[in-house]
Amino acid sequence: MLHSLEQSTSIPFESVHLLFGVRSPVECLCRPWLDDLALSHAWFDWEVFYSQSLPSKPAMNEHQGYVTSGLQDPAKFDPAQDWVLLCGNPMMVDEGFALMKERGFKSKRVIREKYLFARQERKASDLKMSDADRALLQAKMARYQATPDSE
Repeated sequence: MLHSLEQSTSIPFESVHLLFGVRSPVECLCRPWLDDLALSHAWFDWEVFYSQSLPSKPAMNEHQGYVTSGLQDPAKFDPAQDWVLLCGNPMMVDEGFALMKERGFKSKRVIREKYLFARQERKASDLKMSDADRALLQAKMARYQATPDSE
């Protein structure tokens, strides 16, 4: 998304503020690019939250804690004007959504995308797929010429 906005001649927002969470500095692989983006585009700024360890000399935009701690400041968010996109660990997304609801955000202004990690995946036998889900899966497999056996 940020690459698309970076290349656009006009962005559909006044600004984009990214709260990025990682465990430690070595996991913040895109840091140089995000720093450059913030320096070259006035509409973009970002903060990184380290849940386990901070760099030895943290910058002003580096914080100890979880991303959700960055959602605590009500002055940063305006429920009447801002949109929030939460993506990541399902527990973080749920916690962030609850915080935004407490701040007065309507559900439609908080977009959520939960990532499942290998240890969180359910067994195929535990999954219950609706007819609509099954049809969507079949359409995507046909589009990419995949079969259940090929993947």
